[in-house]
Amino acid sequence: WRRMDAEEARTIVVAGVPDDALDRGRMADKLVIHFQRARSGGGDVAAIRYPTAFKGVAFITFEEQRDADRVLQMTQTLQDPELLEEYPLTVYPFSQDVFCYARAEVDLSLFGDGGNVLRGLRSTRRPVRVTVAPPHRWALVEGPFTAVRELREELSKLAGREGRQQPLRLGAEGPAKSPTKQVPGAGAGECSVWLDSNVFRYVQHYHKEDLDRISREYFVERTTEVQGELTCITLTESARGPSQLRRAHLELQELLADLQRPLRTQIIQY
Repeated sequence: WRRMDAEEARTIVVAGVPDDALDRGRMADKLVIHFQRARSGGGDVAAIRYPTAFKGVAFITFEEQRDADRVLQMTQTLQDPELLEEYPLTVYPFSQDVFCYARAEVDLSLFGDGGNVLRGLRSTRRPVRVTVAPPHRWALVEGPFTAVRELREELSKLAGREGRQQPLRLGAEGPAKSPTKQVPGAGAGECSVWLDSNVFRYVQHYHKEDLDRISREYFVERTTEVQGELTCITLTESARGPSQLRRAHLELQELLADLQRPLRTQIIQY
């Protein structure tokens, strides 16, 4: 666990990677080169994970934590002769919350000065990426579900003071389309994973044997709780044998990430 925690401290999340600019292997090489350059503030890269289950997102692990810390303090722009343009990157510290990745849209027209709101969103050090969609009336916000939820609450309060309606709506992919979030305050003998309720119904129907296998192999109990658009899967230590809760949690994360990657939710208006 300590080794894993130390690795997470040396890992950053990189959002805004142009998925269609180069083939994936070449783009991974470009990212490594970028974060080893002095102008990025980085250093020796120990590992890269790209592509991931999340569109335009990479995980970079440095040899030294100080390099990761320094990168987070600098503005990052991906530049290379093979790229037709420059791509601004959003970087923030890695945490388990990133596995619960969410996208949402902010209606800037609901604020008296949408430009000021947009600048405020971008000036904070919160772990979200903000991009503007033409004609500059909507901003796309993406990042860990907890960060997007906190942002939603702040914007709702601001809109309420201005007498406006709800300024933020979930995009077509919905919250937590990418699975897993460690629940704050969960006991030492349990851990939880959040995912989209539609995805859960798919997994429960077509891949229940995989869920049961994880519970059986690692001696953990599994319970679920549906809360509207989100479903919580909780793993707890079992009295049936020596539980391996941490390994069960990680395997569940990987399973859900693999299963949800090709899935899309389409909202049909009728």
